[in-house]
Amino acid sequence: MQAFRSTRFCPLLHRLREGHSCADAVQDAFNAMSKPNFATWVFEGGIKKCFDNIFHRWMLDNIPMDKVVLAKWLKEGYAEA
Repeated sequence: MQAFRSTRFCPLLHRLREGHSCADAVQDAFNAMSKPNFATWVFEGGIKKCFDNIFHRWMLDNIPMDKVVLAKWLKEGYAEA
């Protein structure tokens, strides 16, 4: 899954990515907000129920990984190894 996350998602997303830390995220935020004409507001929100509303069929059709495993992840949430 690490290889998939690294190639498919924005490089500014740090959570659960090997070699990325909270300090990296803070530095990226500081760098972005230090630019001229950057928005003066920061929005914080939760995505607790996010995966309840994501179109699972699209994910199954477009994410290049084992479809059985992906379907289980989408249905059950996550599993600890």
